[in-house]
Amino acid sequence: MKIATIRSLSVHNLPLMFLALPSLALLFSSSQLCCQTHIGGWINGTLTREGNPYHADDGSNGFGVRNGDTLLIEPGVIILIPWRGIIIVEGVLLALGANEDSIYFDRLGNRNWIGIIFMDTLRSQQCSMFQFCIFNNMSPPNEFANEPPAISISEYYDSIRFDWCMFSNFRVGVSTIRAQVARISNCQFVNMTGISGFAFSPGFNNTFIESSIFNRVIIGIATGGGFMLQGCLFLECDRAVSYVVYDPVELPLVVRNCIFVLGNPTLSINCIVLSTCLQSSSFWSRDKSFCWGAAV
Repeated sequence: MKIATIRSLSVHNLPLMFLALPSLALLFSSSQLCCQTHIGGWINGTLTREGNPYHADDGSNGFGVRNGDTLLIEPGVIILIPWRGIIIVEGVLLALGANEDSIYFDRLGNRNWIGIIFMDTLRSQQCSMFQFCIFNNMSPPNEFANEPPAISISEYYDSIRFDWCMFSNFRVGVSTIRAQVARISNCQFVNMTGISGFAFSPGFNNTFIESSIFNRVIIGIATGGGFMLQGCLFLECDRAVSYVVYDPVELPLVVRNCIFVLGNPTLSINCIVLSTCLQSSSFWSRDKSFCWGAAV
């Protein structure tokens, strides 16, 4: 990929309602729509709202951040990725939106983009963060035999964090299995478009999911490793949590203060520790030794 650098510009606040998904066309006047910025290849620096909207179609379908580089995306930025487009992150990606001033990642045109892939082949302890971001319309092409997640760690990556983010209209969600540390906080996963797959697949003993909502997804969380799940709401999921592990002592799943509504079944598990959780539908387990805090 070619090298391109986006340099910093000043930013002025333009309110955008976080977790509302208006049509992107409504965010711009007709004059702004004809003044888009084209990006592609390896980029670094800062993306600001003055360049909106960013079309990731400059010589490639998508763009990347090279190992050792940092790309900062400021509040209010909108990035549109073409069909089969992808974002590759070897370095650091900081997408730091603000309350009512979110960052949007969406498709360019009417065909979905693939997603974001993180890889740190040099094992240089790269860390990325997303705050107040909205990810919309991500799915692999139908000919992919094994559908890659919309956001995935394909190689070692040290740390990734999502705060106040929304994932909407996706086929397969977020996988952090190969991240050393992953944290999901105050996020929403809604409107899964496929007939199988998961919204989130965490790693082993290194993932913390808290205060998040899983709404109308096939499998909310699918894992073979232990992680912490706290203060989450699962609403109308075909299966809220699927936990299959061969060593639950070494890889425990801990669920605290969660609410499960209309799951079928709510939980599919081997071994689990539950406390102060509510559920209004069935659950299934191979191991009946856990203690269910409360049921409604």
